[in-house]
Formats: sequence, structure tokens, C-alpha cells
Amino acid sequence: MESREPIDCWQELGLPFPPERLRGRLVPCPQCSAPLALMRRRRFYALCATVEETSQGAVLICRQCGARQPVRELLLSGRRARTS
Repeated sequence: MESREPIDCWQELGLPFPPERLRGRLVPCPQCSAPLALMRRRRFYALCATVEETSQGAVLICRQCGARQPVRELLLSGRRARTS
């Protein structure tokens, strides 16, 4: 797949304000650093990712590089970060 700069993904979202104003924790792609989703209050809002339901839960798929990230792991890492 063709890789693009992460900033291209922000422009494709068409936000009427700069991405720095988004509240919550941005979840980057582990391979290309594109912003996959915004995690806020144990909810995920997909940004530059597609959500796929599997038998083991939801998976975020990066639109830029195709990397797959299980949502369950992201929720656990967010919980660990909060309690530390």
C-alpha cells in the first residue's frame, strides 16, 4: 500500500478547527504514526481508521498502511496510563 504523511489524513477529515483542539487521547498507528482514533471516556472515535468487527472484538485498520490494532488492547493501555 502507498504510504502518505500523517498530515494528509488530517486534511482528509475536513475538520473546521485544528486537530490540537480535539479532546481526548489520540491513538497513533504503530507503523506509520497516522492518527487512528480519538479515545475519550472509554469510547473510540475512528479518525484515519476503519473499524472491523471480529469474533474477538473490534479492530482498527489504518487507512494509510493497513496495520491492524485491536481496540481491546488500546482500552487496556489507556486504563494503565490513567492509573499510573
